[in-house]
Amino acid sequence: MAGFLTGGEYFDYKVVSSSHPEKEKLNSWRQSFFDLCRAYGIEPAHACTHFGMSHPGVLSIALNTSKPENILRNIEYVQSEVPAEFYGEMKKKGLIRIDYPYV
Repeated sequence: MAGFLTGGEYFDYKVVSSSHPEKEKLNSWRQSFFDLCRAYGIEPAHACTHFGMSHPGVLSIALNTSKPENILRNIEYVQSEVPAEFYGEMKKKGLIRIDYPYV
């Protein structure tokens, strides 16, 4: 995964440059997310995959990789859980809406 939430430079298909009007807010959110992932021993990509699949209206997600060795990792992300406590902390820290009911 190369998206912004997993350490990449792109957010909404654009590079988050110094001229991006919300650069500091985005980087602060991401750093808080990374810190929480590290505290729980969760890879950001795992949290993103699990959260993306949490809503009952989501029937599938598309995971891709340019590295064949990451295919099994992606399967593991889909098949394994993320602790509810992790999401509780995300809600407390304002990283996701406190009223989001699916995690």
